[in-house]
Amino acid sequence: MAISWIRDRDPLEPLPPDAWDRTATVTVPGKLYEYSTLYYGDWMARHEGSHLKHIARIVKSRSA
Repeated sequence: MAISWIRDRDPLEPLPPDAWDRTATVTVPGKLYEYSTLYYGDWMARHEGSHLKHIARIVKSRSA
């Protein structure tokens, strides 16, 4: 259940500046990508931000 997951998780802590330079190699069929933590953090923020209009539309339709 989502509520127990929220309750049981450790609080998020900010990364120190040098930790944003760490990289990881991601394998997809036929390709390898190496990106930094900063890249993934930025990508995730932009990607999830694209859902905000969808969420707002759902909330509005439910409260009407």
